[in-house]
Amino acid sequence: MPILHECLCVGADPETLRISAQTHIRGNEIRYSVAADPAALQQAFANVQRWDLVLCRVADYFDLGLDVRMAEAADRLDASVILLRPATSTLSPAEALSRGAADLVTLGDREHLLMVMDRELHTGSLRRELRRLRTQIAATTTAGQTVFVAVPQLEDMNQQPAGAQTSDPQQPDTVEPARAPTPAQSDEQRIKRLIEGGGLTLEYQPIVTLRHGTDQHPMFETLLRLRDEQGALLMPGNFFPTAGRRHWLGKLDLWVFRRALPILARMQAANPAMTQLFINLATETLSNPATLDALIATINGASIGNGALVVEVRKDAFAEQPDAMARLAAALSERRHGLLVESVGLADCGLIQASADLISHIKLDPCLVRDPVSVDRSVGELKRLIRCAHNHGVKVIALAVDNATILPRLYTLGVDHIQGHFVSMPYEDLVYPSVYRIEVTPDSPPGTGDE
Repeated sequence: MPILHECLCVGADPETLRISAQTHIRGNEIRYSVAADPAALQQAFANVQRWDLVLCRVADYFDLGLDVRMAEAADRLDASVILLRPATSTLSPAEALSRGAADLVTLGDREHLLMVMDRELHTGSLRRELRRLRTQIAATTTAGQTVFVAVPQLEDMNQQPAGAQTSDPQQPDTVEPARAPTPAQSDEQRIKRLIEGGGLTLEYQPIVTLRHGTDQHPMFETLLRLRDEQGALLMPGNFFPTAGRRHWLGKLDLWVFRRALPILARMQAANPAMTQLFINLATETLSNPATLDALIATINGASIGNGALVVEVRKDAFAEQPDAMARLAAALSERRHGLLVESVGLADCGLIQASADLISHIKLDPCLVRDPVSVDRSVGELKRLIRCAHNHGVKVIALAVDNATILPRLYTLGVDHIQGHFVSMPYEDLVYPSVYRIEVTPDSPPGTGDE
């Protein structure tokens, strides 16, 4: 009697993957289901043991939250996960393995995909049988007796030779030569290739208190980076302009939130001490209702403590997306999370007053901090701005603090927290520096203090 195998396609349907006609493998029936959005994927994983195989495009792995679902169901998932990459992707098999995938297949290589599906359906059946045996052994083994079960491990040796091209039967063998792309198109193609190839990564930069005895818990800003072909980190200025032109910022923001919040949740599960993450949000993300819905759902679904998240937005978001800002602020307020406004200048006291019920933090415009002469010249206006923030319960952060010479002035002005290379460079690990108490006077250089 044929066995029915259930295959879950994440993001793409079987027709797109060119396997819809493949309803049987080795005489056994395959039934396909599609999870096209995060909600559908979450519902599909509610009964995770239903699935015998999971197919997912690389671009949908983080976008739809498969990484989160796999982590939640790690002890119940029998199905193998196969990642599908575009031909231009630089994602390596080792990186796919680190994501929990059983194999990595190039989109369009139907024969290879069907071979891997056949193999992994068999592997999933072995995994399910092993789970049954373990349950049976646990119920019948006498106390103190050790039982070993030997399970074969399958290794895929069918790796495509370097430089080889996969053929697509739907495309003619001879095609007209394409026109050479412009430099801008080449740059966009490269950035797209790096992103789809799994090059996105996160770094964290500490934010420390300048005023002893207040808010001593660790705080970090989450920074998005992209690795190039050699593994070197690209700063946002190297790929954000391209992402903005191509309207990718919303997806990038979602990727950051879906990657960073589970990390924060694991930290808090291991150590109940308060830790805050500050995460940037593009105004473009707020302009897309579907993306904003997904973002709020991600925040609401995160297993993090109240007040553990602070979302950073630009000033223009209040004028350009007032309704979206109200929705975001309401969602954050429910969990006592914070909202920060970036690059606040001397003329922005009115913005603070008008939005005081939404804002928890501000970051001063970096030009007010970098130049000590400028700070001295505008000290009266800075004091009024900071006093305005404090009068409305808003914390003040000085960004781009790269040396100690400005610390006495910032302390005297009433700045609450500082961030910059003087505190710490960004790191991929959440490394928080030792906090020193430094006694300062308005006109004296910072002295030394005790840790």
